[in-house]
Amino acid sequence: MITAAVYGQHLGYPVFVVRDAIGSHNLRSWDDKRNVSGSELVHGFSEWLRSEGGVGSVDVIYHASFISDGTMRLLEQQKDHVYVVPAINWLYGTLHDAEAFGSPIAKAEAVGYGRELEIAVAGLKEMYKRGVKILPGGDYGFAWTPHGPIAHRSLPDQQHFVNLIGMTPMDAILSATALGGEIMLHPHELGKVQPGYYADMIIVDGNPLDDISLLSGHKHIDMVMINGRIHKETYKAGV
Repeated sequence: MITAAVYGQHLGYPVFVVRDAIGSHNLRSWDDKRNVSGSELVHGFSEWLRSEGGVGSVDVIYHASFISDGTMRLLEQQKDHVYVVPAINWLYGTLHDAEAFGSPIAKAEAVGYGRELEIAVAGLKEMYKRGVKILPGGDYGFAWTPHGPIAHRSLPDQQHFVNLIGMTPMDAILSATALGGEIMLHPHELGKVQPGYYADMIIVDGNPLDDISLLSGHKHIDMVMINGRIHKETYKAGV
């Protein structure tokens, strides 16, 4: 696995900014290592992707907030093997939940997160329309983007995908299950409820195809199974 930080124009807090950490010529030189390393993961925001070898030399692109028409065409051409993980909850949480932890909304707006979210959502809608594979995850573990839903904070990416991008609930669920198996390089073992697959699943108290928010909180989860072992089971009278 090779991970690169290739930021173009980035509107984040200055302390986190890394500009032009590596160029597409180095990505091309890494292409020969693909069979040995397994995957190439890139943290990128802007037009470095459009350069020769940019999209075609990587497997996973994180963020990809600022997508031009040219880059969108390249993504569509490579959609069978390139995945986009937009980390959309970082932008949403920083704008809506971070103020309780000392990072005011005005600061997030001042550094451009509101604009980035608007542009990213528009780009993700177009990616979804073109069949680009969009997956959840990324930039969790901060106070306002905790791992797992806590109170009203940290909506899961599936809910963002439905509410912001316009995915169908089924496609949003598949992005975290079947596509998750693909991105982990085990598409025939992970992410589906089929013979020969690992028995990893959850049961919720309702139909998430009717209400995707059922995946947003612990209170809706009746059972968690990992590799055939039950890790959580909630007893409900009459069920």
